[in-house]
Amino acid sequence: MSDQDSKALESWFLLVLQPGVGGQTPTSASFRFPAMIQTASQPPQLRCFINVIPIEVMAYIFQLAAEFNRTRYPVLVSHVCRSWRGLALNTPGLWTNIGIRLQCCSVTQPRRELCRASSFASRSSLRALNIKMEIIYNNRRPTHGICQHLSCFVAGVKFIVGVCDRIKALDVDSNFYATCTAVSYELIPRGLPMLERFRITLGKGFPCPRTVRQSIPVDLFNTRSAWALNGPGSPQAQMNRLLPRLAELSLTGTFAFWNFWAVTNLASLTINHLEFPFRLHLHDLRCILMQNANSLERLELHASIRSPSESGLPSITLPRLRHLHLGFISQFEALEFLQALQAPSLRSLHMCDVPRMHHFRRHRLSANTSPPPVVNLHTGEESDSSALLHFLCVTPPAFLAQIESLTLTSIYLIHQERAWCTDVLTRSIPPSAVCPVRLMQTMTSLRTLTLHMPDHFFLQSLNFPIPVPGTETDIQPCWTYPASQILDLTITHLSHRDLKLFLSYRAEIVRHLARHPENSEKLPVLQHLTIGILEEDMPKVVQDSLSGMAWTKLPNELLARTTIYGIHLMK
Repeated sequence: MSDQDSKALESWFLLVLQPGVGGQTPTSASFRFPAMIQTASQPPQLRCFINVIPIEVMAYIFQLAAEFNRTRYPVLVSHVCRSWRGLALNTPGLWTNIGIRLQCCSVTQPRRELCRASSFASRSSLRALNIKMEIIYNNRRPTHGICQHLSCFVAGVKFIVGVCDRIKALDVDSNFYATCTAVSYELIPRGLPMLERFRITLGKGFPCPRTVRQSIPVDLFNTRSAWALNGPGSPQAQMNRLLPRLAELSLTGTFAFWNFWAVTNLASLTINHLEFPFRLHLHDLRCILMQNANSLERLELHASIRSPSESGLPSITLPRLRHLHLGFISQFEALEFLQALQAPSLRSLHMCDVPRMHHFRRHRLSANTSPPPVVNLHTGEESDSSALLHFLCVTPPAFLAQIESLTLTSIYLIHQERAWCTDVLTRSIPPSAVCPVRLMQTMTSLRTLTLHMPDHFFLQSLNFPIPVPGTETDIQPCWTYPASQILDLTITHLSHRDLKLFLSYRAEIVRHLARHPENSEKLPVLQHLTIGILEEDMPKVVQDSLSGMAWTKLPNELLARTTIYGIHLMK
């Protein structure tokens, strides 16, 4: 697209977003629809017992009538009798979930979508609304298709503006680069008095390959958005007036002025998959978190932090934080953040190596068997998380001992020699198992352990006998097994090789203890064990089972009271 075309589109787009001006544009006027609803009167033959049916039950009945469209339109009344149709049209609670999917594929498709959305809004009778809008632009279409797509996009935004005082939850999913800024420019300055949950997703995954960039420069909208939020009083007071009930905010692939953050009183904050120029500095992140310190209970940061700065980060105290999801590009990002974090109420921790996880997915989804054109994350320093886990073992944060649920995704250890003091533990297990075992010993309150794409040595370390803490210096120390305190163990993306080794070691332990009942150690029996096997490895597992391999004959009651095997499909 030429510069002249871009400037023309900018001017046109700003024109149609001005309140009261959109109707002057012929292209967008055709997409403005009134609520074309004729509420059916109550049929006289409608039985009395129908009127007392709970809305939840009625919604299930109507959803069941058109199950193939359940994800897009929660309620359809075309497949039921006249009495039930009349009842549905006069029940506002059935029409509060609105789904809008706008695609630049035809002229009639957006019209149908917005007509249906307008019908739902009218039938809901001033009830609070949950709106999900998906805006998809096919970047393989000619450039002149952008004008048609902009008309659809503006019409969708204008529909939301018309009901902004009733929106309780707003979910916007798009691959259109100007979506997040245009929505914030048009909606936030008007105020959303009932909004409790706000989620904007730009693109899918990390990075965002589907994001359309050639349409409209985002800088102009950022400037106008910031200008629109200026007003009397402090920025925090202004934002609290515009969004008084906002408790859950999720930004995925979107850009914000992090150093001018003004949103407070959040209970849940998610910032995911930011491109490198837009990632947060740790000091900006600290300012954002401290503004929500007294209310924040859930925090998710996934590929959104820049590399650590040279200067030290002051402490971050979040007294109510209970759930932390930390996805990092480099382990040193997570390392500096966890060093500064103070969370006395933290109960759930999820750590993820983002590049290695996406490398794994691309490698499995690729039709080409040759290695993908990225660095080899299986052996290089880029995917090593040993320094992070070593820090958690040697100088554990105060909150680590109180964590009840731990999830590790693609955490990979390059087993280098670390500065472990020589003791009974280091002499009784291989060096590669010291770090995982130390981590399990530190987390004394751990009850649920989940390993996605587990590291081979981390998984096998659960089968090494270790001395019970406090009895190491005894003449005959008592022995146990790592993670004996956990009740639920979930392992997914497990290969045939790792599954075979894990259960073979487990079976050998069972046979050894049966031969030597005088031994003090007991193999811990889990409450629940869930194993997800890779789809391509399932035939090997079935073949081993049919051939009577020893590791397939281990009784389930010696593993866990409930054992579930499944096939994990990579999507």
